[in-house]
Amino acid sequence: MKLRIALINRLILAFALGLPAAQATTTSSMTKVNLASLAPHGHYSRFIVSYRNGSAEESSPMLAMAHLHAAVARSSLGSLGANNASPLKLIYRRRLAIGADLVSTSHSLSTNAATTLMRHIAADPDVTYVEPDTLAELSSYAPKAGAQPFLRQPSEPMLFYLQWNLTNPRSGINVEKAWTKTDGKGIVVAVIDDGITRHFDLDTRLADDGYDFITDHKISGRATDGRIAGGWDPGSWSPGYDSSWHGTGVAGIIAEQGILLAGIAPKARVLPLRVCGHRSQDSGSCWASDIHDAIIWAAGGHVPGVPDNTHPAQVINISLRAHSHCTLHSTYGEATAWAISHGATVVVAAGNDNADANNSTPASCVGVISVAATNIRGQRAPYSNYGNSVTIAAPGGSRSPGPGSTQGPTKVPYLFLGKRNLQSLPCTPSCILSASNSGKTKPEQAFYAAQKGTSLSAPHVSGVVALILSAEKAAGKPLSTPEQIKTILTETARPFPVTPDKPIGAGILDAGAAVDRVLKQ
Repeated sequence: MKLRIALINRLILAFALGLPAAQATTTSSMTKVNLASLAPHGHYSRFIVSYRNGSAEESSPMLAMAHLHAAVARSSLGSLGANNASPLKLIYRRRLAIGADLVSTSHSLSTNAATTLMRHIAADPDVTYVEPDTLAELSSYAPKAGAQPFLRQPSEPMLFYLQWNLTNPRSGINVEKAWTKTDGKGIVVAVIDDGITRHFDLDTRLADDGYDFITDHKISGRATDGRIAGGWDPGSWSPGYDSSWHGTGVAGIIAEQGILLAGIAPKARVLPLRVCGHRSQDSGSCWASDIHDAIIWAAGGHVPGVPDNTHPAQVINISLRAHSHCTLHSTYGEATAWAISHGATVVVAAGNDNADANNSTPASCVGVISVAATNIRGQRAPYSNYGNSVTIAAPGGSRSPGPGSTQGPTKVPYLFLGKRNLQSLPCTPSCILSASNSGKTKPEQAFYAAQKGTSLSAPHVSGVVALILSAEKAAGKPLSTPEQIKTILTETARPFPVTPDKPIGAGILDAGAAVDRVLKQ
C-alpha cells in the first residue's frame, strides 16, 4: 500500500503537466465546498475529496491527484507558500471506503487559505464535494487529570434502584416491561468510539473481531501510522485529561450482563470499533475520515486495506460529534446514508453544547436517530443540544437533580465505599452509572463510573433498538427497517413530564411501549 501511494505521488506532477487549464471557480462549485466545519482562526492540513460515480477520478487516484495539483497551481498557493514557507504540495494518503480520497498538505493552511484551495478543487465538474478532515470529540465529559469519579467496587452488592435511567417511572425508559419479552439476543450493536476494555460485567467476545480504525499515530498512541485488528481501548489520556474509558461505558449501557449493573439488551453482542484516541491540539481525538470508514465497515461494507467485517451490525452507536452541519454530500452524510441503506439503524448523540444540534454532525445527518439528554426529573439536561434535528430524548444525567426534585441525594440510601458514602459523591445519583476502569492512563481494574452526557443517552436508544429487533427475530417477523425503527420509537415515546425549554424530540424513550408495538403489529 505504501509503495502504491509513493508511486502515485511521484507520477502526479508529471501527469499534471499535460492537463488542459481548468475553469475558474464558479458559483455552482461553491455549493460543493463544505465550509461549515471551518473555525475562524483554524489550521487545516487534511482534506477529503469525493468524485462523481463513474468519473475517471473515481477510478484512478493518480488522475484525481493530477487534477488536485492543477487546482493548487490555479490557487497560487503552490507558488506563494504561507509565511515564507515552501510552496504548497499535496500528498495522497488513502482512498476511503466508498470512493473519496484523503489528501494532506505539506504545511497547514489558515481558514482563508483552506477555503481558497477547496474552492479551486470544487471547480472540477467531477468533484461532488470537498471538505477538511476535521477532528471530532466524544460526547460526554472526559475526566480531568487527577479527578476522582464515582467508582463502584466489584465486591459491592448491586443496588438496582441506582439505575434510575432504567426504572424511574418519571424519567426512566420503562425497560423492565420490555425484558418480559426480549433481551437483545441475536443482534449485533457496533460501538464506534474509543474501544472497549475487559470488564467482568461485559461480554467482550467480539472485541478481537472489532477493529482499530485510527490511522494517525499521534492519536492512536502507536509508534507508526496504520490500523490494527481488535477494538480494544489501550487508554487515551492526554495532558490535562485522564483516559475516559468512554466506549466501555457506552457498551455497558447497551449490554451489561447484570452481574452488578443491568444493561438494556444484555444478550446483544457489542462490536467495538476504535476511532478516537489521544486528543490532538486540544481540539478532538477522532478524524472524520476514520469515522467514515468505521461506519461503512460496521454495516458490512468493504474498506481498502481492512479485512471485511464478519459480524455486520444491525445497530450502530456513534456517541461523538463535530461542529458542522451534515449534508448528503459530506463525509458523515455519505457514510451514514450508506449504512442506513444497507439496513443498519444509526443512533447518534445530539451533542453537549447547549446549542442547536443542526450544527452538530453526525447528529444532523439525514436518517439517523439523534438523541438528546434528559435528567432525573425528565427535563432537558442543561448541556444537551436541541432543535429540529433531534429525534428523541433519553437519560443522560446531570450533576444535580434539578430544582424542585423530589428524588435527589438526600432521598437515596447510603452506598458505603469504605468511609465514603454515595451522598458525599459528586454527580450521583443524578448521573448515569456504567462500566468503566480505574486506570488513569492504561487499563487497570474493572470498575463502574458515574457520568453524564448525550454520549450516554444514545446507547439507551441503541439498546432499545436491539430489543426491538431481537423481539421481531424471535417472533419470526421481518426485521424493521431503520426508517420504521425511527417511527416506532417516536410514536411510542412517553410525553415529557416537564415541558422542555427547547425542542428535544418526540418524548422520552419508552422501551416497553416500543417492543409492545412491534409484537402487536
